[in-house]
Amino acid sequence: MGLDGPLPCGDLTKADGTALTHRNLLRLGKAMALHAERIGHVLTERDYDDAARAWFNEHRRKELRLRGDLAEYRGELRRSVEGARRKRWFTASAEKWLRWTRHRDFPNRPEERLLYAIRRHCNEHGQREFFMGARDAGIVCGTSYRTGARLLKNFVTNKRLHLLTAPDERKPYHAFDYRLIEDGDTTNGEPHHEEKIPGSHRIKQLPHERSVRDMRPTNRSTRLL
Repeated sequence: MGLDGPLPCGDLTKADGTALTHRNLLRLGKAMALHAERIGHVLTERDYDDAARAWFNEHRRKELRLRGDLAEYRGELRRSVEGARRKRWFTASAEKWLRWTRHRDFPNRPEERLLYAIRRHCNEHGQREFFMGARDAGIVCGTSYRTGARLLKNFVTNKRLHLLTAPDERKPYHAFDYRLIEDGDTTNGEPHHEEKIPGSHRIKQLPHERSVRDMRPTNRSTRLL
């Protein structure tokens, strides 16, 4: 299984000079588990081998020193995948965007598919703010994560979406906070009062869906990626 998108490989180190890896392996394991669930793929030994090797080699490419060997990180990655699957939010997260692709009115063109899913999601949640990554956008469109990222960027450029994530909060995972802009909006997507979409209700955000803004540590010197 090929996992589209950049690998979660940070450049922060511990006191002994080795790279911080635990949180990045948790991120990679969660991404692998969700992606496999969304495309109906059963992860194989080769999938774990390929993912761990690519992640390991990325650290070498960046000249980052690791505390363990490839086999150790492969085992930790597998435990991260299995741990993600046991989380209560796992099924809901896997279905969050994918379920709109099974709707009878789901369009054919990639950009129409993405906008359709965003609108349905916002209507259901009763608000126009949402968090979306390039992988999710690509799956909704039936394309790669690169196409998903490009379409999201085009929607921002064409003022169909307003990017809420500030520049200093952005990470190389192509997942940001957005606000949907509909025809007739006069605030460039910026909320000027508490607005809810008629006929829908607001629901609580799942724990794993915290935005980049919510996850930002207060002490930048101890930030983990």
